Amino acid sequence: MDIFWVNSAGQLLHTAYSGAWQGVDNFGGRELGPVAAVSWGPYRIDVFGRGLGNSLQHIYYAPVPITGLSVGDPGLTTVDLNVSTSANYSGAEIRRTTGDTPPASSTDGTLVADLDAATTSVQDTGLTPDGVYSYAAFVHVNGVTSTVASAVISTYTLSS
Repeated sequence: MDIFWVNSAGQLLHTAYSGAWQGVDNFGGRELGPVAAVSWGPYRIDVFGRGLGNSLQHIYYAPVPITGLSVGDPGLTTVDLNVSTSANYSGAEIRRTTGDTPPASSTDGTLVADLDAATTSVQDTGLTPDGVYSYAAFVHVNGVTSTVASAVISTYTLSS
């Protein structure tokens, strides 16, 4: 379930419920009236509102899923990560936690990389040998990072 609303500063906000409430995405803007949202396909929500001068404002929210997050050969203190994407990919944050539970939100864990559309791999460095690490990828949509992970994976580093 997705919820959109306008705060007292006129900014468009969004949250989602998927087993638990996610964080709040701030799309900014200066909306003056209520907003309406419609979904016309998977991973696409269009939001309409009344802006300054009674103009019609439109923004779309399309958390394009990352089709895969994979791990290359682990090293003693490094992990190579590869992101497989679908069309309209504009970038993603890769976040890490220690242990076998991946980051639950786009503010959880440690930021490993903020990838642009042209970058689909990254090396996480400075890890502990014989460690267990979990990763999650959060896509960028209209300059806002999704609060829901598109892909997760757990891995390990080699023993010394």
